[in-house]
Order: sequence, then C-alpha cells, then structure tokens
Amino acid sequence: MPPVVGGPNFCGRDVTTVFVPQGTAAAYRAAEYWKTKNIVDGAVGVSITVELSQAGTLGEKILAQVQYLNLVNKLKVKGPMNASDFTQIKNVMTGLFSIDLSEATFTAIPNEVFRGKYGLYEAVLPEGLQTIGDYAFSQTMVKKMVLPSTVTTLGHRCFYDCDGLFKVTFPRDLKTMGSEAFRTCDCLDSVRILPGLTAIPDHCFRECTSLKELSLPNTLQTIAYCGFYNSTGLESIVLPESVTYIGESAFSECHSLKNVVLPANLQTLWNYGFYNTQIASVTLPASLTSMGYNVFTGALKKITCMQPAPPILTDDPFVNVTKGSCELVVPSWSVNSYKLANIWCNFYPVSTYDAAAIKYLTVRGELILPDSARPTNKPIVSVLQNG
Repeated sequence: MPPVVGGPNFCGRDVTTVFVPQGTAAAYRAAEYWKTKNIVDGAVGVSITVELSQAGTLGEKILAQVQYLNLVNKLKVKGPMNASDFTQIKNVMTGLFSIDLSEATFTAIPNEVFRGKYGLYEAVLPEGLQTIGDYAFSQTMVKKMVLPSTVTTLGHRCFYDCDGLFKVTFPRDLKTMGSEAFRTCDCLDSVRILPGLTAIPDHCFRECTSLKELSLPNTLQTIAYCGFYNSTGLESIVLPESVTYIGESAFSECHSLKNVVLPANLQTLWNYGFYNTQIASVTLPASLTSMGYNVFTGALKKITCMQPAPPILTDDPFVNVTKGSCELVVPSWSVNSYKLANIWCNFYPVSTYDAAAIKYLTVRGELILPDSARPTNKPIVSVLQNG
C-alpha cells in the first residue's frame, strides 16, 4: 500500500523516479502524490533490447516483448531509426529512466523528444549523430552527457533546466550552439569546449550556478547577451585571444568572479558586461574600441589601459565605480590625454607604466603628448579617422 505523503516531502521534482516493491506499481501509479512520479516496478525495472532492421518499426518490436510501451524503463536500440520511432518514444514511453542508442543509426534527434521526462537520468548517443534538436533533453534528470564526436549542432534549449546534469563532454566538431542550450543546468561544474565553435549564444550558460571551471576554444569570437549571466560559481576566467565581442550582461551577476583576463584582440565590451562581480583590477587591451554602460561596478579599484589614446566614452562604463579612489594606469606619454578626456578625467590617482614594449600604436582619438614624453622604441603608428 503506498504511504500517504503530505506536501513536498521529497523536495518536489528532485525525486522523479521511485522504485517500488515488485507487483505494487499499479497501486502507486493510482495514488495521490506518487502518480506524478516515474514508478518502477521492482528493483531494476523492465529492461529490453530491440534490434531494428527497418526504421519506423520500434513500437512493434517493443510490443513483441512487453504488453505496453510505457512499462519499459531501460531501452537499448540497435539499427536504423527515424522520426516515427522518436515519436513513439516522445509520446508513449513515459516510464524511461535509461536509454542506450549507442548502436542505433540516425543523424538527428528531433525537437522535444525527451522534453519533460523528469525520470530520465541516463542517455547514451551514437557516433554519426550530427544534430540535437530544440528542447531535445530539456527538463530531464540526465546526469552526464558524452556528445559524440560527430555532433556539429546543438539546438535551442536542448539541455535547458537539466537539474542533475553535472558533466558534459563536448565534441571536437561542434560548430553551433543554440540560445539557452544549457541554461539553468545548476549542477554543471565544468565546461571545456574544443576548437571549432565561434560563438557562445544568448543565455547559453545562464544560471549555471555550480560552474567553476571554464575552458573556451581559441576559435571563439563572440560571447553573446547573458552568455554566462548569474553563473555564480565562476571565480576566475581567462578568455581566449580570439574573442572580439563580449555582449550585454555576458558575465553580469557572477557574484564570485574576482579575476578576468580580457583578450588582446577584444574590440567591444558591451553594457553590464561584468556588472555586479567582484573584479577589483582589470586590464583593458589596446584593441578595445567600444565600451557600453555600467560594464563594471564598485569592487573595481584599478584599471590599466593599454590604449595610447583614451577610448572615446559616450556612456559611462564605470558609473558605479568610485572614481576618486580607483587607480588609473596609462602609458607614460599619454597621461595628459587621459586627465583631459571625458569620464577618464574623474579617476584618481592616475599613474603610468613603462610602455617601451609597445610595437604598434593605434591612435583612435585625441592624443596629447606632454613635454619630453614620447613613445620609445619607435613603434609603428596608425592614426585612424578620429585620431
């Protein structure tokens, strides 16, 4: 007899699969509270292997072994599969907690196939797979995911809100990730993406609150809007030199973030990029041409600018920074330019560093050289339109 449960005794959705004594599953599936769970009859559940010679026959093959598709808890499929087979899995196979497709053949997982199967905690995918569709595994309890080396495309929200997902092995051929692909995967603790990917899309790793280790590829160019927003476990990041664009709120609300190394080729750092972090010191690269509003906040105590002429600021990237006690470090021969420039003129103290190692000097704005202060080592100078 199923026990009476009042309220969220097991933390609501955190318990999704319940193993019950052999022969009692029907009673549990009819009982209040328990009927919302994935009830498994016995200690191991119903496990079957199906070998297909023709795609589109999965349902028939399963019914040759069990009376109903929704009784199957562990499924292994061998052979060709098509959209019809995935429809059977999506619409009828509500009891799955494990699926092994390592010996199946198909190139794409359709949209939403496993979406909302809260009892699913294990999935094995085949080599040859190229695309994982939108919402394919969203709101499942899959714990780890090895993406086959052949996968090139991950769809929108494909692993969205996978509460139990703590490890993902990314493929070497990955080219595209959809927006919000791993949003709210709050157990995901490390991300290592191999070269090939060029963009982290909007909200991709938003609210991955356990994320502590981040390794991004040297092919990456763009981190888009809210890419790592509120990923509060991040403490230190080194961005690859290939990154040229950091979008709005990309690392905003990363409350534990103390250290960031900005790439030497960065051109745009947009609104709220590192808002509400603990970054106390930052070096702005010489390549930086555009900064948005409120990029950094009050924790900032030191800014080192590698630009020979002050970047032209329309909006204030440092609106919440206490400029009167935030040190600004600039090339020795451009100190006057910074002291006279809009927004930069409010920083105190202004100190200098030895810029002797600078080989290329790009002047994007007004550059005022004090008496007897000149660039050393005869750098190659490029004066742009506003210089």
